Amino acid sequence: MGEPNIQLIKYSSGERDSRLLTAPGLTIPDGVPIFGNGNAAWDHYCKTLAFHQLKTAKIKFDVKYTKILNYFRSTYQKMSFMRLLYLQADVNFDYTPNQIAQKLDCTRQFVYQTVKECEAEGWVKMIDGVVSPTEILLNAWRHYAMNWWLQNDENQLASAFYRIFHARASVNIDDKIKSL
Repeated sequence: MGEPNIQLIKYSSGERDSRLLTAPGLTIPDGVPIFGNGNAAWDHYCKTLAFHQLKTAKIKFDVKYTKILNYFRSTYQKMSFMRLLYLQADVNFDYTPNQIAQKLDCTRQFVYQTVKECEAEGWVKMIDGVVSPTEILLNAWRHYAMNWWLQNDENQLASAFYRIFHARASVNIDDKIKSL
């Protein structure tokens, strides 16, 4: 695998050129058009995403969910674990720790340790080798989603997402979740 095809553009003025680093399929999705003199729309999307993710880092959660959300937000892998369990419950699909490790591309040791810690807190239960979220985990995710929505609603990002999601209603999300 060789080096990505990255176009480096020299500055001709003091303004930032949005084409500075463009690597289709690496730093910009294949198929996203680059208009005129650069990919300003993609650059704007990236800045917007960074801004909103930083903004949600400052969310103050209800005391009922602070401990669990701080735990899962502590690492990307733990947050992915929480997302997977939430989706699993939504489509009534069971995962073993080994399947979770495979789906999240992480070690079995990480999954077993996370399950052990979460089970001790009452956030998951392990029955017949299957990891299941408890109601507190499911409601904590909903609380997180609600706060994300509220933090980003002032600029209509949440409502724009909602409109786009429903415009693509022909996609069955439950089938996509099962094929994760």
